[in-house]
Amino acid sequence: MACNLKSPSILHTRYNWLATPKTEHLTMKIRNEPGSIEHLQQVLKAKGISFLSFHVESKGQDDLELFLDIE
Repeated sequence: MACNLKSPSILHTRYNWLATPKTEHLTMKIRNEPGSIEHLQQVLKAKGISFLSFHVESKGQDDLELFLDIE
C-alpha cells in the first residue's frame, strides 16, 4: 500500500534537471550582403538565442537561404 501512495508523488514531481534546452529549426531568406550573417548572429545573441548549426544556400546573386538550428 505504501508504494501506491508514493507513485503519484513521483509522477507529479518536477525534475528540472531532466529538462533539455529547447531547440528549433528556422529557415529564412536574407540579402546577400557583407556581414549579413554576422549581423543576424548578433541580433539573435542579444535575444539569448544561439546557433547550434547552420547551412547557407545561394538563391541568385541577391539572396541567401539559411537553414538554422537554434537554441
